[in-house]
Amino acid sequence: MLAVFFVCIAGSVYAVLAYILKKQKQQEKKMLEVEELSEALKLKSEALHDEHDSMKSLVTDISHQLKTPISALQACFSMYLEADSEKERTEFLTRRKICRIPYPAGSSRELPLRVR
Repeated sequence: MLAVFFVCIAGSVYAVLAYILKKQKQQEKKMLEVEELSEALKLKSEALHDEHDSMKSLVTDISHQLKTPISALQACFSMYLEADSEKERTEFLTRRKICRIPYPAGSSRELPLRVR
């Protein structure tokens, strides 16, 4: 009778241990999934940060490339508007003075701007 009792207890202990091991394996699997997702999120975050830096650099480059032509246009129109008389303005237009505006993006060509 005592032997039967120990067999029942041993069977119950075995079942509990099997259940605990099963749950432990499930938990380890979930932890591995969480680690994988965490790593993927970290990589995506780094990629977004790099993309943000690239976009910021691009906007800065465009801004700098536009400043030179815009400054040249302002100078050209300023020369026209600051002429002392209508005769000087007419002369400015009839001589077809050309304001040279550099192309953006480092091109060595220039864009002639004729004020008419």
